[in-house]
Amino acid sequence: MKIIGRCCSIAIALSLLTPSSFTLAAPIAISGGATASGTDEVAIDTDINARGENSTVTGSNSNVAGAQSTATGFEANASEEDATAAGIAIGDGATANTDAVAIGTNASAGGEGSTAIGNAANAGGESSTATGSNSNAAGPQSTATGFESNAAGANATATGSGAQATQTNATATGNAANAGGESSTATGSNSNAAGPQSTATGFESNAAGANATATGSGAQATQTDATATGNAANAGGESSTATGSNSNAAGPQSTATGFESNAAGANATATGSGAQATQTNATATGNAANAGGESSTATGSNSNAAGPQSTATGFESNAAGANATATGSGAQATQTNATATGNAANAGGESSTATGSNSNAAGPQSTATGFESNAAGANATATGSGAQATQTDATATGNAANAGGESSTATGSNSNAAGPQSTATGFESNAAGANATATGSGAQATQTNATATGNAANAGGESSTATGSNSNAAGPQSTATGFESNAAGANATATGSGAQATQTNATATGNAANASGVQATATGTGAQATGSSSTAVGTESNAAGFQATATGAGAQALADNATANGANAQATATNASAIGTGAQASGVNSTAIGVSAQATGAGSTASGILSNAAGNLATATGAGAQATNDNATATGANAQAVGINSLASGVGARALGSNSTALGANSQALALNSVAIGEGSVATRANTVSIGNELQPRQLVNVAAGVEDTDAVNVFQLNQVAQRVESSVNRINELENKIFNLRGVVKKLDRRVDRGLASASALAGLFQPYGVGKINFSIGVGGYRGANAVAVGMGYRRSENFALKAGLASTGNNSITYNAAVNFEW
Repeated sequence: MKIIGRCCSIAIALSLLTPSSFTLAAPIAISGGATASGTDEVAIDTDINARGENSTVTGSNSNVAGAQSTATGFEANASEEDATAAGIAIGDGATANTDAVAIGTNASAGGEGSTAIGNAANAGGESSTATGSNSNAAGPQSTATGFESNAAGANATATGSGAQATQTNATATGNAANAGGESSTATGSNSNAAGPQSTATGFESNAAGANATATGSGAQATQTDATATGNAANAGGESSTATGSNSNAAGPQSTATGFESNAAGANATATGSGAQATQTNATATGNAANAGGESSTATGSNSNAAGPQSTATGFESNAAGANATATGSGAQATQTNATATGNAANAGGESSTATGSNSNAAGPQSTATGFESNAAGANATATGSGAQATQTDATATGNAANAGGESSTATGSNSNAAGPQSTATGFESNAAGANATATGSGAQATQTNATATGNAANAGGESSTATGSNSNAAGPQSTATGFESNAAGANATATGSGAQATQTNATATGNAANASGVQATATGTGAQATGSSSTAVGTESNAAGFQATATGAGAQALADNATANGANAQATATNASAIGTGAQASGVNSTAIGVSAQATGAGSTASGILSNAAGNLATATGAGAQATNDNATATGANAQAVGINSLASGVGARALGSNSTALGANSQALALNSVAIGEGSVATRANTVSIGNELQPRQLVNVAAGVEDTDAVNVFQLNQVAQRVESSVNRINELENKIFNLRGVVKKLDRRVDRGLASASALAGLFQPYGVGKINFSIGVGGYRGANAVAVGMGYRRSENFALKAGLASTGNNSITYNAAVNFEW
């Protein structure tokens, strides 16, 4: 049916009725041009068309074609079953599909169950919702809210003026927000989530990569799995994370956390305001931390790990070398494999290690450990507070230890090894010389090749050695061994507590031994060798003279070339020798040999226990022998030579007179120039020779016939003389009677005279001894006018001034001649 005319009141009433409350059995058309052609249809206003069963159309040029559909507004169109197109303020040209709602001028709900609200809103996807002028929900279950918002993808949501959600499950929230990736989320004005599963949150945030997340104003997450959080944060690397304003994670798998942090390298991590991790696997943690080397780590404000595989930990720490590690505030590890640990620690050498505040390892392969330790040399090691190892291969261990020489070693607080290849061990030890070694508290080895061992030991000479507390080897090539030993001279050696070797080539061995002379040697406790080239061996021995030698406990050699050998032996004069316990040689060139022997005279010799040579050039030989005057000689036990130039030879022999001679046991020459020969002989008168005594006279046997006038004669010669005298007397008597036989008698007498002269000649040929102390036996021959004689004799020279001689001569025929003589010279 067609209804002509308009009735707004009817149209409003009809629009409020529902099928349950009001039913039209036939179609109703109200107003001009209205058409209601279906069952129970209502058409109100001009040029409207209700063709669907139970449909309602209101508004000029509106059209309803679907059953149970409603079109309200100018040119509204409900073409699907149960569709509603409604817009009260602005509804002209709205279009709604089945179960769709379109509200607004030219609103379009083209998708089944969709909703379009707003001028030119378009809900083209099934169950989609478009709210706002020119909004577009094209995808199924999509939602577009806001002016010109666009939800083009299935389940997409675009909220905000110009928001774009163009992919499945995309969500764009904010003016001009863009969720261009599948399941992406863009939240904030001008935000952009272009990658699948990406999230952009914040003004002009950008999540361009798959699974990327950008949170913050201007945040950028441009690669797959990238995350940028913070204003202007940038996650430009795949799987990178940038957190903080202006943070930048440019490398793949990089992480930047903090204001203006920068993780530019692959797998890099920058954490902290201004932190920089610019190389692969770099990690920077802390404000302005910088990890500029590949696989480097910088931790702490202003820390810097510039070298590959370097690590810097601490405020302003710096690991500039490859594989370098700097740990501590201001720590510096600037070379390859360097390690610095501690505040202001510095490892400036390749493969160096500095550990401790202000420690410094400047040399390659150097190690500095301890507060202000310093290893400046290559391969140097400094361990301890203030330790210094400044040369190649130097090692310093201990507080303030100093190894200043190449390949030197200093161990102990304040130790010092200044020389190359030197070693100092102990508190305040000092090895200043090349190859020097100082071991012990305060030990000093100050010259080349010097060695000092012991507390306060001092090796001050080149190649010197001092061993023992307070020992001192001051001379070159000197050696001091023992407590307070002292080797001050060149090549000197002092061994023993308090030993002193103070001159060149001196040697002192024993506690308190003293060798103070050049080339002197003192051996034994308290031994003293003070003279040049002297030698003292034995406890408290003393060699004071040039080339003196004292051997034995308490031995004393106090003059040049003196020798004392034996306990308490004393040689106190030049060239004197005392050998034996208690022996004393006090005369120049004297010699005392034997226990308590004494040689007090110049050139004297005493040999034997308790022997005594008191005179100049005196000789006493035998136990208790006494030679007490000049040139005296006593030979035999208890022999006594008392007189000047006297000789006593034999046990108990006594030569008391000047130039006297006693030969034989208990013989006595008591007077001037007297001679006693034989055991018990006594010569009591001057210038006599005795071969016995008053109680025991002796015969002089085997005496050769004398020859010279001064020769001794034997009994045979005397008998011959007697016979001759007797014969002469008889002949004279006969001459008286026989004057004519005188010639024959004279001739016979002449013969005898000839024999006598021959004997005298033979005696004169006997030699006298020339050497002092010599005894000789000699044979002589003589002849006169055909007579021949043989003489034998014995001589003895007591001294240069005195000699004696005796002889016997024979011509045969029982003719004996003898002589004896004593000789004095001056």
